[in-house]
Amino acid sequence: MKYFFLSVLALLIIGCTQELGFQPVIPTIIAKGNLIGNGTDKIGHQSLVINNTADWNQLLVNMDSVNRRRMVLLENRIDFNEYTVLAIFDTVWMSNAGSSISVSIVENSKNVYVETVYDSADTRALMAIQYRPYLIVKIPKTTKSIWFDTQR
Repeated sequence: MKYFFLSVLALLIIGCTQELGFQPVIPTIIAKGNLIGNGTDKIGHQSLVINNTADWNQLLVNMDSVNRRRMVLLENRIDFNEYTVLAIFDTVWMSNAGSSISVSIVENSKNVYVETVYDSADTRALMAIQYRPYLIVKIPKTTKSIWFDTQR
């Protein structure tokens, strides 16, 4: 039900923003999940804009440093002449339930706006498992400024 609500909300936002000169940007998911560990992956709570292969490869090395072969990439090679990658990482959580991240993206003539929604886990049932939710998407290549906004 929550995903249905988020989908309807995204459609309403897109419909309203088009009247204000904004256009929707449809992201392609590259990876989504939870990194296991206590934050030793050198990533931290952040939103990244990646425009080159060197930064992309470094991100993959950092993600794999603690989570060997646990992450599933829907794409391994990114054509950075055609795409910009957005990588969003939440804080480290301790719980038995997973969290997730979703985005809604719009642009105008000057900027790209990324609305990030964090679906936090129920932390009442604590366990010894530490994890960091993440979402990696690609959008068509842009030189516009990219602004991230967070909703919890």
